[in-house]
Amino acid sequence: MTSDSRLQGVLDFCSLHLSNTRNKAHKEFLWKELTSCNIVSDHDPLLGSGDSRAVQYWFEQAGEQDKNHLLQSVNKHLSNKTYLVGERLTVADIAMYVSLYSLFEQKWSESQRLLFADALRWFDLLQNSLPIGQKWEKIDIDFTVSEEKLHQLLDNKLRIETEKPKEEAVVAHKKNKDKLEKAKSATNTKGGSEEKNDEPLKEEAEEDVSRLDIRVGKILSAKRHPDADTLYIEEIDVGEASPRTVCSGLVKFIPDPEQLLGYCIVLCNLKPVNMRGVKSEAMILCATSKDGTTVELVKPPEDVPTGERVTFPGHDGVADSVLNPKKKIFEKVQPYFATNEECIAVWKDIPFTTSQGPCKVASIRGGTIR
Repeated sequence: MTSDSRLQGVLDFCSLHLSNTRNKAHKEFLWKELTSCNIVSDHDPLLGSGDSRAVQYWFEQAGEQDKNHLLQSVNKHLSNKTYLVGERLTVADIAMYVSLYSLFEQKWSESQRLLFADALRWFDLLQNSLPIGQKWEKIDIDFTVSEEKLHQLLDNKLRIETEKPKEEAVVAHKKNKDKLEKAKSATNTKGGSEEKNDEPLKEEAEEDVSRLDIRVGKILSAKRHPDADTLYIEEIDVGEASPRTVCSGLVKFIPDPEQLLGYCIVLCNLKPVNMRGVKSEAMILCATSKDGTTVELVKPPEDVPTGERVTFPGHDGVADSVLNPKKKIFEKVQPYFATNEECIAVWKDIPFTTSQGPCKVASIRGGTIR
């Protein structure tokens, strides 16, 4: 089979099937159909040459119905990449090209062209690499941006890059000052003071919430754990190349796994733990009612991109790559997680905040979150 015929075959397959995907199982079925037919062989470079799992992930993502959210995820992923997976064109790119084609047919504003510049670059590369036919006509993409708009973007970027080191320097200075004060206090105590200070310093007792890497996630699938009656196994998109596997003890409170599917809030920098033979790579944050009978997922507002970090105004530090279990950082922060009377998730009355507003639960007021 020639190169063009292979590409055309994958284009036709995706065009025929991706618009009708119903659920995770159906997407997995389509992947098996594609890889077992005569269009591509087992070791075809179009399947990723060693990255087939990542190719399958993006192929299945292309079947998502929320195209605007899908465009945001693709644009973010392509910020430092030419293709979705690896260094060459794969099935993942072709499937996503088919899925997002209708969006690129629309007239884009200048702000949209700036905001989705990486996705535009990628799409134009693909339409110049794939066989052009009647259904997939080449789209004339306008890349022009006014000098005023470009200066505005550069000014904003420069401001962010300038202010961030200043903020970090202030934080570092405060920490050094606190250490000196603690050392001075300890020296004075050893020097003969009989009065013992039993009250720990506030900074010592409470860890900062910014050390937690809390992100917007999307639960793609959920099923019962085969060896634990109380656990679900979920696959969650947190804005990375592949979804994370997560185990959660929600069976008692949410008996139907289909009710879990959709957006959620995920703590992503816990150390992975083995839960009855399944490695859990994150934790879904949920609220529990005062009487302990009701549990609800904390959810972001609409139109927040998957993978966006949830922040707490006034606490803008950098998250730890992995929380050290011995220091019990989460255990010190979590007791201050709650829902207020408006069902908004808060830490010390500071909302769990996204670019589109605060995160909330459906009905639990005055609940605890973990």
